Amino acid sequence: MPISERIAIFDLDGTLIDAVPDIVSAINHVMDDYKLPPVSLAEAASLMGDGLRQFALRVFQRRGLTAGEDDIATFIEHYSRHPVIRTKLYPDVADTLNALADAGWRLIVCSNKKEALADRILDQLGIRSYFAVVCGGDTVVAHKPDPSHLAEALSRANGKADQAVMIGDYQADIWPARILGIPSIFASWGYGRQEMGDQATRIAERFKDLPALLDEVRPAVAASAEP
Repeated sequence: MPISERIAIFDLDGTLIDAVPDIVSAINHVMDDYKLPPVSLAEAASLMGDGLRQFALRVFQRRGLTAGEDDIATFIEHYSRHPVIRTKLYPDVADTLNALADAGWRLIVCSNKKEALADRILDQLGIRSYFAVVCGGDTVVAHKPDPSHLAEALSRANGKADQAVMIGDYQADIWPARILGIPSIFASWGYGRQEMGDQATRIAERFKDLPALLDEVRPAVAASAEP
């Protein structure tokens, strides 16, 4: 008997990829212009979540300044030109995505990054083909943590909430899933503080733990046989 389709929705930064090294390079390009202290990898990781714009605002705020629109644009432009220099997949991502696809999961990405940029990053890292849909923050009316972003990503995959599970490392992933009645798995290897996973349905310690956790949260259901 065929297995009913299940949908796994992935955040991008901090869940599928560690993008901090290239984001740090881009923001430090701006810091250099202002003769400000550079941003370390650890500091950048602590400021991630809610998209590149919010990241830049937080960096400047840490230094007692307010980021101007030109500063934010320069940072994002520099990052967009060099998004996959040192960015890497987290361990076991490709093999796990392959296993999930083989098990009948439909995979999609819901990211606050611009959609074309997210597409390009996934392609350069060799995993774009696993995803039926990539829904970026610039092609929706409002992006995460607004639940409508997640709802739109699911809609583009012709999916429903009762088929889906959200996987992410930040409250902007867990909270909207909860609002929509979608179970979630907190990616504890990412940038979010561990307490952000308190509202998740499950907590994953490693990416390769996801198939078993997804099966627990959204078990396979055999479709009814045709008469």
